[in-house]
Amino acid sequence: MKRLIHFPINEVLPIGGPAGYLSNLKRGLDEIGAHEYEFLPAEGVHFKKNKTLRRVVPKRLKDLRRLYKCINLPQVSKPAPVDYTQYRSIHFHSTLDLYTYRNALEAYKGNVILTSHSPCAAHKELLDSLDLHDVQRHAQELKRLAIIDEYAFKRADTIIFPCAEAEEPYFHTWNEYAQIRDSSKIRYLPTGICSPVIRESRSVIRKRYGIPDEAFLMCYIGRHNSIKGYDALVQATVPLLKKNNNYWMLVAGKEGPLYRPNQQHWVEAGWTNDPYSIIAAADVFILPNRETYFDLI
Repeated sequence: MKRLIHFPINEVLPIGGPAGYLSNLKRGLDEIGAHEYEFLPAEGVHFKKNKTLRRVVPKRLKDLRRLYKCINLPQVSKPAPVDYTQYRSIHFHSTLDLYTYRNALEAYKGNVILTSHSPCAAHKELLDSLDLHDVQRHAQELKRLAIIDEYAFKRADTIIFPCAEAEEPYFHTWNEYAQIRDSSKIRYLPTGICSPVIRESRSVIRKRYGIPDEAFLMCYIGRHNSIKGYDALVQATVPLLKKNNNYWMLVAGKEGPLYRPNQQHWVEAGWTNDPYSIIAAADVFILPNRETYFDLI
């Protein structure tokens, strides 16, 4: 019987998060000829991945859309995208995915595997993506999001972390984790990555973003939220940019829920599939995470 990696094949890309993890995993599986593994069929482009549509929609409407989606997530249930019974194991790469297909899994007898990838309890990350005032106004409704993580960790037969330290954010951000955690389910499997390749030179990257060759360039790549320390990054580095005209900050990753400061030498490159070239163009890389799952950066 085959094994299913529960992730759309067209979203397996050399970027951050589950997509990047699985891009490296797929390459490794292909190299050793592990043909018993399959991914989900390709999916269409979602709103969150449609850059053109997202640019024209006002920020407040996007905030309300995220709020409405989060409030309704506990009710969402989808049919299996493929016939689960043909697989001896199904490996989910988010607690939300496992929860969303909970009804389809009721009759499934194989091994349900979970790797969460989230730098904290996933429902906390969902809350962090919302407007703070919306969270305060809808606190009671949003409390129910915790059942997503609770169900996923209880339903999974095997839970994979890259190392013991990757569990720390769950203990720190989710009071119930210690009671829900079942040590007999947990396996530690180090993450493998391909050797980094620098595609473009230092001078090319700097020229693209209008940064002088002689500038002292600081760099950050990652999510723009508080758990990844984006706010701390702004607080620490903006005074340096103001103090020294030769200092620059180059940031990659999708903006939101936190956004760039109003500072001339702060450059946002947006989403990138070539983080190595950006890092190589900098003089120093800054990692301001408050919590992290297992940061490959």
